[in-house]
Amino acid sequence: MAHEKSDIIVSVVIPVYNAEEYIADTLKNIVSQSLYEIEIIIINDQSSDNTLDILKEIASSDGRIRIIDNAINIGAGISRNIGLSEAKGEYIIFLDDDDYVDTNMLKHMSDCAELSGADIVVCRSRSFNLQSLQYAPMPDSIRKDLLPEKAVFSPGDIERDFFRAFIWWPWDKLFRREFIIQHSLSYQDLRTSNDLFFVCASMLSAEKVTILDEILIAHTINRKTSLSSTRSVSYHCALDALVALRDFLFKNGMMQKRQRDFIITLSYSLSGT
Repeated sequence: MAHEKSDIIVSVVIPVYNAEEYIADTLKNIVSQSLYEIEIIIINDQSSDNTLDILKEIASSDGRIRIIDNAINIGAGISRNIGLSEAKGEYIIFLDDDDYVDTNMLKHMSDCAELSGADIVVCRSRSFNLQSLQYAPMPDSIRKDLLPEKAVFSPGDIERDFFRAFIWWPWDKLFRREFIIQHSLSYQDLRTSNDLFFVCASMLSAEKVTILDEILIAHTINRKTSLSSTRSVSYHCALDALVALRDFLFKNGMMQKRQRDFIITLSYSLSGT
């Protein structure tokens, strides 16, 4: 059956937990996007503060916002899967509840996707430190020195150091939604590292990836109220994510080419948890 083009260009999926200090500013930047044809799907993961009241107030004045209120706390990974299942846009992006996005982010990224035919568009990013109130560049989020010298490339074009070419978080990446559906990609049910497998598997599955060389998002770090995990929990979650990635590589006949890269990634990831 032919895929019908949606009137919604970008679906924005945001899992939210106890974000009363940040969510209003985050949503202000999103509803003010220069691209109007968006939907904003917010999954409230049983916040215990005033987050839900703030969401309802903002949503009352913008019909593009949909709030899904989880009956129990299920974590960011499964919340993102709920958002993915509800999304209707041609493209989808997964943001955190304290991200700050440039007003032109969704317009520029979706235009780039349309022009290039890419399954995934990756933009540049920077961090915002809540303790020092300082912005800082994140040069390792895109390692252009490890990427092919062409505008649109496939994972197969990256001969070595594939897992070092990007950082495996989702919020600087715009995905073609039909591509995600076709490959049955989803987030893992893990308290931490739930995005690692999804983003890696997506990038490995894509036929076309392109880089938008603009800083379009600031990711918040050192947030006091974000969910925290013990070192033991983080270690086991990272291990579960890497086991899933290993199985994916074997299943899709990619391990022989990526074995060296995977072993390096395994060692680095587990030593840092």
